[in-house]
Amino acid sequence: MALPIFALILAFIFHTLISNYTTLEISFYIEAVLLLLVSIYFIFFLIYKGFDVKITDSVTKTFSREYLYQYLQKEIKQKKEYTLILISIDNLNDINTLYGLKNGIKF
Repeated sequence: MALPIFALILAFIFHTLISNYTTLEISFYIEAVLLLLVSIYFIFFLIYKGFDVKITDSVTKTFSREYLYQYLQKEIKQKKEYTLILISIDNLNDINTLYGLKNGIKF
């Protein structure tokens, strides 16, 4: 999302520099540098904000509890009739130890 915005900003600045090089004032250069700095900050902000939002659990590769809870709350509010199935495996660690992580997931 941020990289196309950054590319458009760079294209706009370079186009203005090429077409109006002799008539540009110092304020354009200051604004261009500030715009580049803000867009770079925005890119890093989005990257680090993306680390905060974790939808899947790294071990099970399923939805995390927080995301699933928020998702179910939203769905229940929108739809009055729903069905929820909960599958619990008590000895998942034993299965993974016995068969290995890749084979344990297949069972």
